[in-house]
Amino acid sequence: MKKLIQRRMIWLALLMLWVGMIISIASYRGHDEQPVYEATSQDITIEVGDPVEDYPSLVVAGSPGENFFVSFRLEREQARSETLDILKELLENPQSDDDIKKRAQEKILAMSDRIEKEKEIESLIRARGYPEALAFLHDDAIDIIIKTEGLEREDVARIGDIVAKSTGLSFSNVTIIEKKIGDQG
Repeated sequence: MKKLIQRRMIWLALLMLWVGMIISIASYRGHDEQPVYEATSQDITIEVGDPVEDYPSLVVAGSPGENFFVSFRLEREQARSETLDILKELLENPQSDDDIKKRAQEKILAMSDRIEKEKEIESLIRARGYPEALAFLHDDAIDIIIKTEGLEREDVARIGDIVAKSTGLSFSNVTIIEKKIGDQG
């Protein structure tokens, strides 16, 4: 158990280093880039009629440009980094009791597992030929954002199958959000 925790802490440290590098690169290059757009609820419309219980939900959203996926990844990593900092403070605080330290450690491990699964899903989706994907794993559901020119029902089923195999979630707990290539949101 101790080796597992040590291994996860090493992966967590590597992830934080990676996030720092991404943030540095993004802030350095940020002056030459187009402005980053945020997706709002107004950008999202339902494409497929009534969701079928056996298939993942599909949502279509306009794409404000290439920065969308980079921006979402950076925001997700920054939020996680802040959460990890708070949890580390709880672990390192001599006034924290053992129960608080144990729960903080469990949350760090759960976050590490979630990050691992999201990266695995994103990689598997890209390996299937989609140019870009984001995965947001929740306790009992997952949201997938796909960069695409259009998804067919077979694509939705294929992506849902990847997610279901990686997470153990049923298709009805998978939401696929399609970011159209070329739309200017």
